[in-house]
Formats: sequence, structure tokens, C-alpha cells
Amino acid sequence: MTQTPTTAKVKVNPFITALWTITIGALVLGTILFFVGQGATSLAQASMGGFGSSLFGVGVVSGIALLAVAAVRWAPND
Repeated sequence: MTQTPTTAKVKVNPFITALWTITIGALVLGTILFFVGQGATSLAQASMGGFGSSLFGVGVVSGIALLAVAAVRWAPND
């Protein structure tokens, strides 16, 4: 008698996946570019640093959006 393996059904919300990707990617890339801009000797490096800090801001905003989604999703239903 053979048993067939059962796979767990995991619901993946593409919106949440995209938010996580944007959050982590923007925070990491923004931090790297920001520190590249700190030792700027040219205008290109300086503008890269400015873009990095903006990108970091995008990561922070999408992180706040993730927290808002989590707060709504796991709020107790009274």
C-alpha cells in the first residue's frame, strides 16, 4: 500500500509578495546607493546617493503599508 504525499495548500497573495519585495529591495539597494553617494567625488556619485536615499524612503513607505495590511488582516472580529 503506497501513500501519496499531500502538499499543503498555501495561499499566496501577489500584492503582499510584491510589497515585501519592494520593501526589502528598496531598503537594501537604497542603503547601498546612499553610502556610495557619501564618498562622492563626482556629480554622478552624488546623484546616486540622492537616489539611494529616495529609494530608502520608498522602502520605508511600503514597509508601513505592510504593517497597515497586517493590522487590518489580523484585527479581531468583534
